[in-house]
Formats: sequence, C-alpha cells, structure tokens
Amino acid sequence: MDLETTSWEEAAARRDAYEALKGVTKTRGPIARVPTFADATSQTLEDMDARRLAGAETGYSATTAQDRHRALREAGPILQHLGPKRLDVIKAADLRHWHDAEVIGRGRSFKTGDNLLDAVEMVFRYARSHGQLERDHRPVAELRAELGTERRTKRARATRDQRRRLARDGVLAPEEVGRLVAGARAEGLEALVVVLLAVECGLRRGEVTGLPWGDIDMGGVRRRPLSGDPRASGAPPWRSGRRAEVRA
Repeated sequence: MDLETTSWEEAAARRDAYEALKGVTKTRGPIARVPTFADATSQTLEDMDARRLAGAETGYSATTAQDRHRALREAGPILQHLGPKRLDVIKAADLRHWHDAEVIGRGRSFKTGDNLLDAVEMVFRYARSHGQLERDHRPVAELRAELGTERRTKRARATRDQRRRLARDGVLAPEEVGRLVAGARAEGLEALVVVLLAVECGLRRGEVTGLPWGDIDMGGVRRRPLSGDPRASGAPPWRSGRRAEVRA
C-alpha cells in the first residue's frame, strides 16, 4: 500500500485503511491512565518547546508558543477551571461553562476566546496523538460548532457590527474598557485612578496630571469654571462648566 501523499485528509483516510488492514484498531487495548488536564498541559508544553528547539517543521512560531504558555499558565484563565479534571471527563458542556465564565463573563472578544480554545485543543490533540485519549473525544470541536451557530444569529451580527463601528471611530468597545480597567487595577491604585478619570470623566492626559487637590472631594471631581487664559491661574485647560463624578 502506497502511503505517500500531500493531502492531509487523504493521508488520514489511508492511515485508517492501513490500520484496518493490519488489524491495529482491533488489537488496540483500553487506555490505562488518562491524565488530568494540568498534567497533559505540562507534557504538551514540554513537547512544543522541544520541537521548537529542534527546529521541527511542525513546531510553533515563537509568538504562538508564547501565547500558548500565557494561556496555559498555572494561574491562567484555563487551568484554574480545567486543570484538576481528567481529559476523558471534560465534555463540551464543561467547556461551555468555562467559556461562559472566562470569555463571555469577563468581556473577552471572540478572537481572544478562539485563541484560548486553540490552546485547549492543543492539549487534547497531544493526548489523542500519544494514546492518552480516545480519538473521537473532541469536546472543543463540539463547542465550536455550537458557538458558530450562535454567532450567526441576528444579535451576534449586531454585536460584531457595533465593534466594527467603534474600531473604525477609534472608540474602545465595552469589553476593551473592562480589560483596560482590570489591567490598571492590577498595576496599582495610581494607574487605576488615572484610567477611571479618563474613562468616566473624559479627562485627557494633561488634565489628569494637572488635576489640583482643590478640585477633588470624596463625592467626585469638581471642575471650576475658568475665565480668560486658564494657564494664567496654573489650572488645567478645562472647558467652563464641565462636571463629572467618579464612583468607586
């Protein structure tokens, strides 16, 4: 039997035919031990790094490898949900629960969600290819089929159109604002205050850095009406009468 071909689908079909001819599928025994997602992740990342160092053609690029390590880090958005579970007990419903919490619940974009699913699928693919998991166990593909159907709905199309309009106008989408605030909060109180002043009050960078204590109280930010040249008083150049509150 000639197994040389350049088509992946044809190669897979020939592989299955070859295994059936040799009785491979009939003699394959049960999988002795299915690893947890965390254990399989560690093995997957080690294999990925080894392939990259060896210069294998099937290795990931440096940026993709960094993204996979970031997504699959110990305290990241995937392992803290799926890490303790065995691969064979993780179903599409479990991935849906994770996806709702970490992607939709945190306001992440469709693209970010797809990248996280790519990282999850990489772990399952490694386990399947190394005999740690049955070949027909594909919960990521099932979830993606469900998400694809949902994204074709009228509401999903409207959401995508809104994102495109915001991007065209240079305006941050709500989920992007959420990520910006979350990043500022992780950076520290000073960064968080600066971002909140910009987001909630519409202050520019110079206005934030030039904000005097006299214009701040516990209830919000008070903006004094200015007359003449605002730089003469040493105050930031705000327009007269603008006022906004910053809520904790």
